[in-house]
Amino acid sequence: MATKYNMSIQLFLLFVNIILIRISQCSENNDYNYEPFKHLQYPTVMKDIEDECEKCDRKKCPPIIQCNVGTVRDKCGCCDICALEEAQLCNIPEDFKNGILKPGITWHGMCGTDLECRTRTDIDSKIIGSQSICYCVKPGKVCGSDGVTYSKCKMNATIISSNGTVIPISEGPCQTVMPREGSE
Repeated sequence: MATKYNMSIQLFLLFVNIILIRISQCSENNDYNYEPFKHLQYPTVMKDIEDECEKCDRKKCPPIIQCNVGTVRDKCGCCDICALEEAQLCNIPEDFKNGILKPGITWHGMCGTDLECRTRTDIDSKIIGSQSICYCVKPGKVCGSDGVTYSKCKMNATIISSNGTVIPISEGPCQTVMPREGSE
């Protein structure tokens, strides 16, 4: 029993050592590695933790891999980042003054093509606060080749994210086929 306990402590200490070594390597190297964060496509040209924007140098902007609904500028107005997709939290125009995010407002981002940021009316803002999300401005639904019903905006994003393996096959919701009696 004591051996298992000692072994657990040794493994824990080894784990802590590995983490400390990685942290020291990171602090020695002031170059930023954007690789683990590419999927976020979040603004990266920041001066410090207070989110003050540096003078824009587009050469410092990370490359964009793939954006399903287009690109927009980051909150500093410098780097191109992926626009937000349908139903994601976003910033409404009232969050800005003279193109700058008002103090105390959390940066979520801007909506992409055929999407509009609107304040939600389906929640009680007194309980959870006001929220704004990206809504599709193209009315209607489409049926995808994967049998899923999509809004037209979500379908456009899905075509890109699936590299064209999911495409619209009909206007309107997908029809579910009910098995006939006696067939299995």
